[in-house]
Amino acid sequence: MRAVARIINGLHPCSRTIAFAFVLICSLLASVEVAHAGCMEAPTQELRQLSELAGQDPGAVLARTARDTPASLGAMRYGWRQAARAEAFDTLSRPADARRAALRLLEDGMVLHDALRVELLTRFAINGFNKDEIDSAVALVERARRGAMRGSAADACLQIALGEMQRMRGAPERAVVYLADAYRATSDRPLNPQHIIATEKLARVVDWAGDHLQAISLIGEVIDWDQARQRKLALSTDYYFRGVFNLGRGEFQTALADFNRSRALAPAGVDPVGSAFLDLQTCSALIELRALDGARAACQRAEEAFGRYGELAQAQARLLLARISNLTGEHKKALDLLNGLLANADALSASSSAPEAYRLRSDVNQRLRRTVAAYRDLDIYVRGIERQRASEQMKQNAVLRARLDADRAAARNEELRQKLDLSATRERERAKRESILVGAAVIGLLLILTILGMSVYHRRKLTRIANTDPLTGLLNRRFVSEHERLLVSTHTKTGDSLALAIVDIDHFKAINDTYGHDGGDQVLVAFADVARGALRKDDVIARWGGEEFLVIFPRASVAEAVGALFRVKNALAAGVSTAGGVVPVKFSVGIVCCRTAERLHTLVQRADEALYRAKAGGRDRIEIAELCSLPITANDTLLLADDRRIGAAAT
Repeated sequence: MRAVARIINGLHPCSRTIAFAFVLICSLLASVEVAHAGCMEAPTQELRQLSELAGQDPGAVLARTARDTPASLGAMRYGWRQAARAEAFDTLSRPADARRAALRLLEDGMVLHDALRVELLTRFAINGFNKDEIDSAVALVERARRGAMRGSAADACLQIALGEMQRMRGAPERAVVYLADAYRATSDRPLNPQHIIATEKLARVVDWAGDHLQAISLIGEVIDWDQARQRKLALSTDYYFRGVFNLGRGEFQTALADFNRSRALAPAGVDPVGSAFLDLQTCSALIELRALDGARAACQRAEEAFGRYGELAQAQARLLLARISNLTGEHKKALDLLNGLLANADALSASSSAPEAYRLRSDVNQRLRRTVAAYRDLDIYVRGIERQRASEQMKQNAVLRARLDADRAAARNEELRQKLDLSATRERERAKRESILVGAAVIGLLLILTILGMSVYHRRKLTRIANTDPLTGLLNRRFVSEHERLLVSTHTKTGDSLALAIVDIDHFKAINDTYGHDGGDQVLVAFADVARGALRKDDVIARWGGEEFLVIFPRASVAEAVGALFRVKNALAAGVSTAGGVVPVKFSVGIVCCRTAERLHTLVQRADEALYRAKAGGRDRIEIAELCSLPITANDTLLLADDRRIGAAAT
């Protein structure tokens, strides 16, 4: 927080009841800085945390950065750490040190990143308190702003700095233009730090112009931001300002509650001057609530702290102590305090409190029956307050005009923007309609293709379900019957032979009885899996019914068909493992072969006859039938003779 005497601002127009409160408010609004983090965001997490720490534990930041050098840290990191150092000085109410820390980097010829330069300029600008300092800073900031992109974070920060300097210059009508522009420019990014800083600064100018409710609404946005981020020190300052605004509108109890919240959140010893200002405002609120003992204690603490740090605000504390003494009947004590203050009128003039001091001394003199002195002081008060209020009224009117002009300019810009938006909207709607038509056509086409695709998919799926045995996954009897021509007639075109076999699992009923139907199903599945692996790629196997399977061997001799079936037998020699144990699996086969075109049912009938002979011959054997004149070659004879379980019909 800043000292009252550093900036000269005017009084609010106010009633006699709360005149002292407004004297303090005007001074403090002009002098107190907020412990928010820097306006521009540092590029790394470490540097951002250091900036946050500057507003929470500035002493720690000063200790960490005391030995920094560009050589050890690099220009960028060194610059941002020095910006945090300037911010720490700011938090500790050491504006001269803050200004020097920022100015040193701006003047030493270092190549500064744009964001860092803006941050240093902002820190340098808001810590000037005399006309020459402010004028030189305004020129620097305006030159920097000419190179900043409009609407950027840098532009917003520089506008905030210009607004602050105009406020400290005593030109609130100019300050409100810069700050309102910065507020509006960042309003579409309400989570940006620049918006919050602009909001807080604008609240103070708006309150100075007498619009306390608007100021309270604006500071409420800042409080919400800081609460969401648990920024305790910043919240302490936020509540302090809201208390000041409530004090200005005569809500003394509400103001006192805000001051108590501010005190509870402020860390002890971080900002003793700021704590003194908080005591001063608390004293003012307690006086209006007629809690005079508490008011006296708060004012005495403030008076001692201001005296210790050489702050001109000590005169404000003594003025309030004089008022307390007058209210408690200690008129002589009040008169001594007021005589001392008015003997050194510069201290009171710095905060525009001199007229109120004369009014209070007039009241004290009247109570002491010193009528002539009372009238003399009252005359000085009336003339002084008239000049002061006239000046204030002019400034407030200027602020209102500036706000009106800014609002009108914003309204014109908004109207132009709306026209451009309307034109763009119409163009977008036209393009949108065209896109919708094209999109609808594409969607319709895709929908048709999807329906067709799904129809084909489901038809194939249904066909697959209809043609597949659900237990073994083999083709079923229906498929073979419907594709008879494809399966058993194509060999006649090439003159190749064709073999067809019907395989029957031996003693399958006994397997079901012994191992259960689940065991029987496992045997059928195992047979199907083994057969698929043993047969050739072009061979066709289907479940014919129950425990019977049909195998078609295109372009195969009898010997090749028998060889494939023996591979299946060998693979099943060890049996099939089931939940009930290992099931021995054997089967009987009837084979028929031909070269001429024959109907499927004829071939199946002859194969069935051969299968019957295999069953009658003791099972676990292969019987070969002859449908047509198909001689068995010598090689076939040798192969078939290898196993006694193979029987061949006479040629």
